[in-house]
Amino acid sequence: YVGVCATDLEVADGCLEYYREGQARYPIVPGHEYSGIVVETGPNVSGLRMGDKVVGECAIGCGECGACARGEFYRCTRRREVGVINMNGAYARYLKMPARYVHKLPRGILLKEGALIEPLAVCLKGLRKLAIGPRTSVCVVGAGPLGNLCAQILRHRGAHVAVIDRDERRLQLLYKYDIDTRTDLQGLDAFDCLIEATGNEEVIPHLIEKSRASAEILLLGLPYAEPVRVRFDTVPCYDKEIYGSISSERRDWEEAIRLVAARAINLDDHTATILSLESYETAWKAVRDRERFKVLLSCNAILEGF
Repeated sequence: YVGVCATDLEVADGCLEYYREGQARYPIVPGHEYSGIVVETGPNVSGLRMGDKVVGECAIGCGECGACARGEFYRCTRRREVGVINMNGAYARYLKMPARYVHKLPRGILLKEGALIEPLAVCLKGLRKLAIGPRTSVCVVGAGPLGNLCAQILRHRGAHVAVIDRDERRLQLLYKYDIDTRTDLQGLDAFDCLIEATGNEEVIPHLIEKSRASAEILLLGLPYAEPVRVRFDTVPCYDKEIYGSISSERRDWEEAIRLVAARAINLDDHTATILSLESYETAWKAVRDRERFKVLLSCNAILEGF
């Protein structure tokens, strides 16, 4: 399976920063949220066997720089990203991956659920930047797939969570988790932490200018394609902190797998719509037009149900 992400559309449209700045080049086969079956391993690969269900990381480092030595492949200036930067992704029939980036899925996780490990790991890595405790008040702006996962993680950790989105249909998916929902950006100064999960540049000034003193602000969304006009005086004057986050580390993947295996994160809504790979254009339209909350593509009908 491979998940359809807004990033796929941004790659296709050429509006992603990496393509605008020349770091990434076409042609590219998309697909960075994926799961699959091992069909072949190299002679020196241990821990993986043919037939194992696996997921693979997105950021593939050069293996030679300081960032790679620390396991921070997403900071490697020569990195490739599966389906995004100079490495073909999971819309292909086969995907060849260095074994160090591959994670075996426990028996209890379905392949369709495995395709959501990547965005879940992205959320976990970003949330590590924030000082979130059991009673921390957190507002997530955006009730899409990433915002939904962030809200579930925070609720699982005991934080007080509110989610803002203009789309009531997406907010309704959060009711089952007893999460407060809103449709406007009023009252941002009531929260200790704010998480931007839309990629809408219009939201940024509100988060920075209207948040409370000492607020922590996490920017998870992409691509912020248009210039943003913000008054930054409130940041130093009121001791606010702004974090950006991209990709994830091995520990985030391991935690994401544990959470899904323990059923601490509900992926039913994320896996509700599955189309065949041949229907990718329909899937892209459904995501672009917000007709579906999340769409997965089935790349191999034989493996459906595994």
